[in-house]
Amino acid sequence: MAVQRVLVAVVKVLPPVRKFFYILGCVLLFEACTAYSTYDEMASAMCQGRATDIQWNAWDEDAILVDVRSEDEFNVSHLAGALHCPWRGGELVGHEHLPTDRTIVLYCSVGKRSERAAEFLLDVGYTKVYNLYGGLFQSFNASQAIDQNQQVMQRIHGYSARWGKWITRGEVVYE
Repeated sequence: MAVQRVLVAVVKVLPPVRKFFYILGCVLLFEACTAYSTYDEMASAMCQGRATDIQWNAWDEDAILVDVRSEDEFNVSHLAGALHCPWRGGELVGHEHLPTDRTIVLYCSVGKRSERAAEFLLDVGYTKVYNLYGGLFQSFNASQAIDQNQQVMQRIHGYSARWGKWITRGEVVYE
């Protein structure tokens, strides 16, 4: 499974102390997705960091959309015009290419990774940073997510079966 390969690759390059906390975080996040009865309850719990949440399409016209999911997830489904800067091991890969004077809206599947990535950007000096509340899954479920062909997205990467359970329509892919 692609997710397992990514986790193993990340763990191999982290120092021992960070490995422990990374693995602990993955376990807690894995368990967290099963503890909620509604999507909104889960999304609200995932998006409780320092970053300001933003609702679907409430951003400025010139905002930059940034998908922080893995390459496999991005290749299956992403929002039209989104840049890919994956969240890996506590760092937003490629963030140095993002302008500091524009609004940046980060998203992932449900909002947890993008919340962490937004906090990272705030810590390194960005100021106009937002986390898409509910992530791509919420926008997809509401038929709001527009793909690179300017069509309503019909196919989405579900991250894993435990997280994919929150997707209520369309084709769910785990490649």
